[in-house]
Amino acid sequence: MTASIHQTAPAATHLLCSEDLPVGQALPWPVYDSAGNLLLSAGQLVKDEHTIDALLARHACRELSAADKQPSLDRVKSHREPFTELAALLDKLADGLGAISRGRDGVGAEWIAELADGVESLVTLDDNALLGALLLNEELGYSVAHACMCASLCDIVARRLPLRDSDRRSLIAAALTSNVGMFDIQDQLSEQAGPLDDAQARAVNAHPEKSVRLLIRAGVSDELWLATISQHHERLDGSGYPNGLCGDAIGLTARLLALSDIYAAMVLPRQYRDGIHAQGALRSIFSQRGSKVDAQLVGPFIKELGVFPPGALVRLQCGETAMVVRRNPVHPQKPIVRSVYNAFGRPLDRPTVRDSAEASPYTIVEALRRQTLPFTLQEMWGYR
Repeated sequence: MTASIHQTAPAATHLLCSEDLPVGQALPWPVYDSAGNLLLSAGQLVKDEHTIDALLARHACRELSAADKQPSLDRVKSHREPFTELAALLDKLADGLGAISRGRDGVGAEWIAELADGVESLVTLDDNALLGALLLNEELGYSVAHACMCASLCDIVARRLPLRDSDRRSLIAAALTSNVGMFDIQDQLSEQAGPLDDAQARAVNAHPEKSVRLLIRAGVSDELWLATISQHHERLDGSGYPNGLCGDAIGLTARLLALSDIYAAMVLPRQYRDGIHAQGALRSIFSQRGSKVDAQLVGPFIKELGVFPPGALVRLQCGETAMVVRRNPVHPQKPIVRSVYNAFGRPLDRPTVRDSAEASPYTIVEALRRQTLPFTLQEMWGYR
């Protein structure tokens, strides 16, 4: 597999996963790396699993086709759509976390692993719609939305890291349950504008170890799952808790969960404030790289999520108001959007696809505060 510096990727691309690269079959499109270098030409064969691993390690991507940019008829006719599945998963997650936090019998590792499989399935189905729905749904309790967003982010980024599938699933399960030790007060804290009192501070500092104890009682014996939870508030410089671990003493999965936890806590709205713009959250994370968070993970995290993540509201150079609906891993600051209001603030007849990677007038000029839109999530992501 050789890369050419003479042929570069188009602006609008789709990041590939292992399912897009069947061994022994001719590729229907050229494959590029994250820098835009050609890795494989259309018609070439994927020889073996080692080739797939090498491609994914280089963030292999392909050009977005016209069909990718418009609502797919197959998607419209599909019996699956992510929003209904997500609602059912969140209901089960809320019930399960509540049961575990109370020490109730009958909710154990297998039940939680089933929810982790559900997150993995939603990421595979439509990770952009999943992230957008979690960011936009104001009816979700903070504790449940935070857990599911952390799990989704961990899955999305971990697919591009040298992690075994079994370790990735342990990470997803850990993300879903990392705060179960303070589940009874997390929503209350999300509505509190003032500082924590002494009792609240003790509960927050103790929640990683309490979460581990509750999960062991519920039947969880997966060492990576439990270690990830125990360490997800540790920081590289030793300033974290509960044990003040630093450097390589903190596992890779815990470092990724820490990034996801910081980001989700900043962008999800709370009762007393709107979420921070994703750009601000990413700037904060970037400023902590190498000291508190893993510098080697910050790059892939930002590349996967994008500067303007799904669900973000933006203004285009032409004056239209649009929502981000698809990330662009080659150009994280230039996603696919759907315009919803024209330059005069009037709703469009339908959400209209714009590629912000194209030259003006569709360049993004600013991020906007969230607001109620005249279209449903199904319409924004092309589902019926």
